[in-house]
Amino acid sequence: MFSRSTLRFQLSQYELAREDFVTLLRLPASTGTGTESVYFELSGGATQKIFTAQSDVRSVVFNYLGQIDTQLKYYTRAITYFDSCIRLDPARADFFLNRGLAYQQAGDKKQAISDYQRTLELNPASSLAQHNLAVLLKGTPSKAESEALLSKAIKEDPRQAYLYEERGHLLMSQQKWAAALQDFTKAIELDATDPDFWINRAICKEHGKDLGGALADLTQAIRIDATHEKAWLNRGNVLTKMNRLREAIEDYTVAITHYPEYGLAFYNRCIAKQKAGALREACQDITKAEFLGVAVDEKVRVAVCKK
Repeated sequence: MFSRSTLRFQLSQYELAREDFVTLLRLPASTGTGTESVYFELSGGATQKIFTAQSDVRSVVFNYLGQIDTQLKYYTRAITYFDSCIRLDPARADFFLNRGLAYQQAGDKKQAISDYQRTLELNPASSLAQHNLAVLLKGTPSKAESEALLSKAIKEDPRQAYLYEERGHLLMSQQKWAAALQDFTKAIELDATDPDFWINRAICKEHGKDLGGALADLTQAIRIDATHEKAWLNRGNVLTKMNRLREAIEDYTVAITHYPEYGLAFYNRCIAKQKAGALREACQDITKAEFLGVAVDEKVRVAVCKK
């Protein structure tokens, strides 16, 4: 049961892994047969704990459950699991780091800072804690510093998809599209269930003139989450560039259906309608976009509304 739980976790089968770990907590303790299997809990290639399945492994299981719930965005429950980890083993730096990540994603800056500080007291070499603490305490460090810290964190623990995602975003902000594409590809290899990974890789492919690849990635993002308005918007953008205007207009319309105040979707649908020759409808869209606060190009407004 323990082996299957950890394997499912590594395969990003989080719901199934969670079921197994919860079941594992409910199983009666074994008295052992004299031939116990020995497990090595690893983090970034370093052994964190050595234990047997027959020993008390509750802190290990709680740690996995906390990480799973963080991935599933059940932050309150994740924090509760990490609380249990820390009560059972208060000297483990990774428990505080993982709880800090859950607090940070839940928007609790104060508690996240406290946990990152405690992480560094227990493990001063934790580059991820250093990076996140710097961001929370003094704002974003320089891009070069951030990239170096993230690269170090990835080297120490290359199995964490969110590290590649964060570095990918940083590289995108510097218009390093090819390098960012590699990071989002790695994030997808580690966790193919996050639609944002596919959307961001599609943006990189779009900038690299790989419109077919971008279209495929955005379609996959929509398969994962059909209500993700950003996926529909970006696929509409790609279809517009491919001059598949009718399909683009349909995608922008779906984005607006899911998010009726999506000003950018109205503006981009206006552009597609203008190219398709539907000027009256394009004028309605650009008027709505301007009402929703989108900065409208005056030349475009005059061209579609004739005034």
